[in-house]
Amino acid sequence: MNGTTETLLGEALHDLAADHPFVPDVAAAERRGRRLRRRSWLVRGGTAGGVLAAGMAVALGVAGTAGGPPVPPTVASAGPGTGEVAALAELADAVLAAATRPEGDATLVLVEQHNRSGETYRRAEAYGDGGDFYSAPTRDGLAAAVAGRQDVANGVFGREVAIAVDAANGANLATARQRMADAALDPGTRAKVTAPPSSIVTVNHVWGNSVDALVAGGGRPEVRAGVLRILATLPTVKVARTTTDGRASLTLTAGGGTFGDRSVLPEPYRESLVIDASTGIPVALNGGGTDQSPDLRIGYTVSRVTLADLAAGKA
Repeated sequence: MNGTTETLLGEALHDLAADHPFVPDVAAAERRGRRLRRRSWLVRGGTAGGVLAAGMAVALGVAGTAGGPPVPPTVASAGPGTGEVAALAELADAVLAAATRPEGDATLVLVEQHNRSGETYRRAEAYGDGGDFYSAPTRDGLAAAVAGRQDVANGVFGREVAIAVDAANGANLATARQRMADAALDPGTRAKVTAPPSSIVTVNHVWGNSVDALVAGGGRPEVRAGVLRILATLPTVKVARTTTDGRASLTLTAGGGTFGDRSVLPEPYRESLVIDASTGIPVALNGGGTDQSPDLRIGYTVSRVTLADLAAGKA
């Protein structure tokens, strides 16, 4: 087990141990570690750091028209003024107002990560609307995984997406936020986030699970709207109006109040999520000390596809 893996699993165990009262479930901690490694790609042994990996190239029109690998954009820069978190709720309303039924039956996400050490990792992921999940290093590999029904979902992404949909459809946001905090923990067990809603532990879980939901359901407007509504309730999230590759974006930054001095990750640590300012589609995730020199930069290109077409190599 490399140092990065130990760090992420250590964080998972630390968070679980902090959520009293219950006995830490090591298996649940390992599953949360795998989820975190999937998001940050550190499972491949990459070290933190890099260059912003993906642009605003979000193809959400016609199913089966996804573009190639993400193209590195210019670094998001501050626009005229800083927006309030209320901008997230406003964007959620706008996304729902403009929503049409998305084509296809799955969201395709092309992921690219650049590390400061010069390493680059790419992956293709497909999130079925029914909760199935397929992943491979290449588009061809993903097609083979879908064709072979190599569904590796363990229920986490399906739960996160369902919670976001409920939030978009008018569910109580305090309840939805708590459900999102618990989403990565196995249902039916005693593993629950029992810390206060404004605590570092709870906010950390809500942030991480919400980011995963936004990626997994990035092709579905109701999922994006629900995630934005939940994120708008987090007291430590700051929102800035930015531009990325010449297009309007919003940069959501979760700082020390989200991860805190208790985190086993390097301090100071924060994550910045860049989303399209008109659609809420995820563009990039930066993690590390500062936006100018983050430890990790992950880019996303999101599109809608049909799993049958993907399996046949037509998407």
